[in-house]
Order: sequence, then structure tokens, then C-alpha cells
Amino acid sequence: MSNRKKATIGEISSIIVVILIVLAATFSNRFPWLHNLVSVFTSETATPEATEIYEEPDAGREPILTSIESAKVSIDLVVYLLTDEKIMDALTDAAIRGVRIRVILEKNPYGGSNFEAVKKKLDTVGIQVKPGNPVFRYTHEKAMVVDGSEAWVMTCNLTKSSFERNREYLVHITDPAEVKEIEKVFSADWHRVAYTPTVQSLVWSPENAREKIEALLESASKSIYMEEEEFQDREILERIKAARRKGIEVKIILPEREVERPQSETFVDELRNSGAEVRGMREPFVHAKLILVDGTTAMVGSTNLSPGSLDLNRELSVLITRPGDVAQLAQFFDWDWEKAAKQSHQNIKKISAEEVGQHIGEEVIVQGKVVSIFKNKIGYFIHVGEGDFLVVIFNEDAKKFPEPPDKLYKDKTIKVRGVLKIYNEFPEIVVRSPDQVEIVNAQ
Repeated sequence: MSNRKKATIGEISSIIVVILIVLAATFSNRFPWLHNLVSVFTSETATPEATEIYEEPDAGREPILTSIESAKVSIDLVVYLLTDEKIMDALTDAAIRGVRIRVILEKNPYGGSNFEAVKKKLDTVGIQVKPGNPVFRYTHEKAMVVDGSEAWVMTCNLTKSSFERNREYLVHITDPAEVKEIEKVFSADWHRVAYTPTVQSLVWSPENAREKIEALLESASKSIYMEEEEFQDREILERIKAARRKGIEVKIILPEREVERPQSETFVDELRNSGAEVRGMREPFVHAKLILVDGTTAMVGSTNLSPGSLDLNRELSVLITRPGDVAQLAQFFDWDWEKAAKQSHQNIKKISAEEVGQHIGEEVIVQGKVVSIFKNKIGYFIHVGEGDFLVVIFNEDAKKFPEPPDKLYKDKTIKVRGVLKIYNEFPEIVVRSPDQVEIVNAQ
């Protein structure tokens, strides 16, 4: 199975250790998580058994099907949507061979329900199906426990699109304490009784998700990377703004449709104005819920960044600190970050520097020749084209560039991507990252 589908830390030879050290030394600026990966293999301290992490749609159904097919005693499954025929057939086959199966399925999901049809189909082979506990607005959790010894925490529903069209992450867990608590919460929800979770690495809504996610974001000292289906929570937004005020790098991948929604329905403009970099990805559709902090801690699961998900739903995510696992998730994020950049640029309007006045408030790509560059204690002000258009690079962001901007862009023709705004009567684009500027020629 390819590295894009599965990440484990097993036995490793000294040759691979040497290769990792060389890679870390060569590419540490671009991929800081390489140092974490090296530390895994050079530490004298025993590393806990690695979590298996799968990425959709590359992994397909096979990991879940294999787990269902391996079940000998029991399967407890909780999921928001269950429509995939191959998954239901595998559950049916397991029940026929004597596996005891319980399913908690959301009865009234947004967009319409197939609860009764699924219940009828699975009832025929003795699979018990219950609606989610009504104390929750939605049962949006996606988890499965097999034989009481292994568990899955997923971002995905068990639907065809999850395995064929979406960006999703599946985490296979064998840690006894984590598996036991997931099983206990399932049983509590099944029997409609309260249960107070205690395992620190598990993030439960509505019990502790907001508290743990806010604490995770506040712990950041270098970077926060997010790949999320939605970003609609004001308190989480304020944590991101606070991180940016401390100079912490923030990168966020959202579905393209979220980036294009009106400002009244999304926080994208506020995120960008804080200095966070936000990209929309069109394909695969971002249904993931991933947070990476400082390249050392990750959170993956069903929890969306919305008040309903954090405070009202039943949700489950898992905190991951094993360096190799975090490094693999960081690699997944890096791939999607580059993919989103390529996709988003295709649809952005391209204009000349002389046309900027007609596109205030729009995200555009502006091309023009650098006429002059002025530097003061705030940053660099690059005059582009024959009009009044300025490209602004603040000193804190100038540090990200390979050379000082006044040297890098002097007398060049450049393309600048960003949102056009008016400041002190001048049209400008504020550049936060080198990838917003492309040199067209060196003449």
C-alpha cells in the first residue's frame, strides 16, 4: 500500500535514518516536520505503537472493509450517513457469520434521511440499528469499534462519495485506553445514559471539544495548519486572530465553495485580513477536519469548526502526537496546499495594473512592471504600473522571502495575487506570502 494511503512506524534500517537526516538538513525550511520524523528514529526512548492513517479517496473502502471482514465477535458503528452498498454488504456478511453488530445512525440528517431503509435492510440479518441519542442536535460522529480491541475515528461518512470523491482521513487506533473509551461512550449513547469521558487524547462534543480545540490553538508557538469543511465559529476565529498577532503562521484549506461564499456567511475575509493564508480546493472535495499545530500535534475526526458541531452535536476527534503520524498528516496537508494553489489560480481574474480601480474588493492577479520600491520602518511599498497601484509587504512577512523584496523585484515585471483594497486613497494588495508574487521576466 502506498505512503499516501497508510502511515506506520516499524523497523527501520540505519540507511533510512541517514537519508532522513540528509533530507531534514536540506529541506528543513520547506518541510520543518522532517525534524520531527528524524527524532522518531533517532530517539533512545521507546516510541508507542503507531496509529495507522489513511487518506481518501486514495485508500478507498479497503481499510474499512478489511476491518469489518476481520471481526470475530462484535462491531459497534456510529455514523451520520450510511449509504454505501459495499459497506452494508460487508456488515451483512459479518452478521451472517455470527458477529454481533450494533449501529447508531443519525435519523434526521441535513438533506434527507434513509434511516428506515437502512434499518430494514440490516434488520433482516439481525443487525441492531438505533437513531442517535435525541439529547444531541445531530449524531455526527463517525467511529467504529471492532472486537473491543481496535477502533476507527474518521472524518468520513460511509457513502460512495466519501471513498471516491472526497478528501477524508481515517485513523485506525489500537491504544487500549482510547478503544475502551470509544466503546464506553458508544454504549452510553446506545442506552441513552450520560457518560463523562476522561481520556485526554479523545475530543468529544459536546463535552470537551471546544475547550480542547481552543487550548490546542492557544498552545501554538510556530504554526497552525487547518484543512476543514467549514469555518463558522466566532470563538475559534478569535483564537486564530490572536495567533496571528503573536506572529504564528496560519494556513487554512477550505472547499472552494466556502471561499467563494458571501462574507456574511463566512469568515474568510476576516481570516485573510488577520494575515492567515486561506486557499480553496475544488477537487477532491474537502470534507476533512484536520488541525496541525507546530508540526507536533494533530487533531482528526468528525468535529467541524461551527457552534453546532462544537456545542450541540455528538462528535469525536482524536489528538495525535506520535511524530511519524503527525509528519504524515503534515505531508498530506502540504500536498493539498499546493493542489489548492494550482486550482484556485485557474479561475482568478487576470488584469493589468492600470485596471485595478475597476476591481476593488475582488481577488485578482495583477500584472505590471515595477516602477519603484520604497522601504520604511513598516515594510516595503512597491509601485507597479503607470497608475497608483501598490504592492505592500510588511516587515514581518518580508522575512519569508528568499531576498529582500526591494532587491528581488527591482525593475521586474511581476504578477501579484490578492484582494484589491483602498488604503489612503491608493489601490493596494497586501502580500503575506512569497507565493502571491510571480516574476514574469528579469528585464
